[in-house]
Amino acid sequence: MKQLADTTRLSEMSIPGTHDSAAFKNGGDIVLTQSLTITRQLNGGIRFLDLRVRHINDVFAMHHGPVYQGAMFGDVLGEMIDFLRRHPSETIVARLKQEHDPAGNTRSFERTFKSYYDPNRHWFASPGENNPTLGALRGKILILADYSRSDFSYGRNYSGLSIQDAYSVSTNWDLYDKWEKVKSHLGKSAEDRSGSIYLHYLSASGGAFPYFIASGKSSPETHAPQLVTGRTTIGAWADSWPDFPRTACLGTWCTIEFLGTNGLTVNYLKGKSWSGLGIVAADFPGPDLIGALVRANPNTRLNRIEQVSTGRCIDAEGTLRPGGTLQLMPCRQDSAQDIRIDDLSMAVGGTSSRLCMDIRSGIVTDHESVILYECHGDTNQQWVTREDGRIESQRRSLFLQSMCLTVEGFPSRLTVRPCGIGGGDQIFAVK
Repeated sequence: MKQLADTTRLSEMSIPGTHDSAAFKNGGDIVLTQSLTITRQLNGGIRFLDLRVRHINDVFAMHHGPVYQGAMFGDVLGEMIDFLRRHPSETIVARLKQEHDPAGNTRSFERTFKSYYDPNRHWFASPGENNPTLGALRGKILILADYSRSDFSYGRNYSGLSIQDAYSVSTNWDLYDKWEKVKSHLGKSAEDRSGSIYLHYLSASGGAFPYFIASGKSSPETHAPQLVTGRTTIGAWADSWPDFPRTACLGTWCTIEFLGTNGLTVNYLKGKSWSGLGIVAADFPGPDLIGALVRANPNTRLNRIEQVSTGRCIDAEGTLRPGGTLQLMPCRQDSAQDIRIDDLSMAVGGTSSRLCMDIRSGIVTDHESVILYECHGDTNQQWVTREDGRIESQRRSLFLQSMCLTVEGFPSRLTVRPCGIGGGDQIFAVK
């Protein structure tokens, strides 16, 4: 979030989140919705947490339905505060919902919450408006209160959001109906600039396991095969479920496989320039989904990338077009040197640019040229700036070598070469 301006409104952001965030420990496949701890979720880019608590003996226990998840709300709160202490540029939006049956209490749910809130008051946002700016939220937890309350000094009401939570599915074959509801709500949020805050749940359950809704796979394992729908592209079903993948094709005869809402959302966002989608909460979100949502944010910070040894900057003067080349030129205030770094992509040409630094062939070999191409987010357009000043491609070579941005020749051109080759030719500073 440090890339976003303080004036950015909550409604203008795209925020990766988890559904039933604490359900990663107990209950088996029918209950588990996550595989990572709260801290690992936050470290992985999650900024919305869906926290379900049972009110018992005047404390909050983390639950998914009747199943205790082996942690108390105080534990989770401590993890959130520790993360914000280490990353003050960020905010955490947290839904707080009463789950399962209360028992053994002498005070109300709200009064118990205040016993957690009061000692940690400075870690909670008091935005004073329904659509606060990021500047008012940095380093704070914004509570979305999904319970009856009389004190409105903290957070805001969960019920005031525009929420898609089509939760119940009867069988695996209802997955596409769930996806159509997700897709419709995403499209609506992309067009709405009224200041409404959208919340999209990619999750569902009932007659299908949470991991299946998320992935469309045969089991929870990451590398499990996709389940097949039983339909093919021949006959009456040829055009059914068009967003599901077609595989094992023999001519025009293909098998139609399931794909979960996480992958469907990644595919739907790919290549689009949307921003301000709101909060997207998923079961088992992976880096592809989180990265796609991070990229759907209005990054207003422009950078110049300077080669340290020459003091010259990457420049696209006269070549701001697909296939255009990049070179080094004296650093100056010019849009041809403006580079917007969104998550892992580097868009050249200012805030409105749709052209990204791209490895030309998509197949990474030594001395392959780096050019401009329409932004699509694949790994040949993904870059990481390393602490040693090298800018490493996220697509490895055919021999699995790490490849880095390199300046070659005179007049200069940008290529990729194995990281560590070329000395100062690979050392850059982002300014």
